[in-house]
Amino acid sequence: MKKIILLLYIISAILYYLLLREVIFKFDLFYDYIFIVLILLYLLYGYSLLIDNTRFQFITYFLSLLIILFYRKSEVGFNFDFYLVKWLPYTFKNKIVFLNIIGNILIFIPFGIYARNILIGLFFIVLVEYLQVYFHRGMFDVVDIFLNFIGFAIGSLEVTIWRKMIKRKKMI
Repeated sequence: MKKIILLLYIISAILYYLLLREVIFKFDLFYDYIFIVLILLYLLYGYSLLIDNTRFQFITYFLSLLIILFYRKSEVGFNFDFYLVKWLPYTFKNKIVFLNIIGNILIFIPFGIYARNILIGLFFIVLVEYLQVYFHRGMFDVVDIFLNFIGFAIGSLEVTIWRKMIKRKKMI
């Protein structure tokens, strides 16, 4: 089992590195030093998987989430326009649209794994969106909330399915 987790971590680390490099250096969405900080946190996350420490995993994920959400270059304000329907046709034609949609989903999948309560998940997502405006670090965007919640729901669903599979295995 640990070999499978290690292999998945190595594959995800390579994809994470490539995606992060693209977002930080090509699109200039983050400050350059954030690349090093996020890579180091991902290595710490890998170590926390190796030692099987869930609390340490959550802390490294949470720090990464805060850095991604609060240490980037962004406009500040509120956006209540649900533009996602207009964006969907451009998802695979425009890299920025693709990264925005997929990134907002992916970033909250781990949160769904750690905090499976739907109300807590939704409250946290809305709180983060509000805090971005409060600290002048981003937009309060209803589309981001929607996409983040989809990621949260995917993470929660993964845990539910995983637990049911383990339960069935134990019964057999």
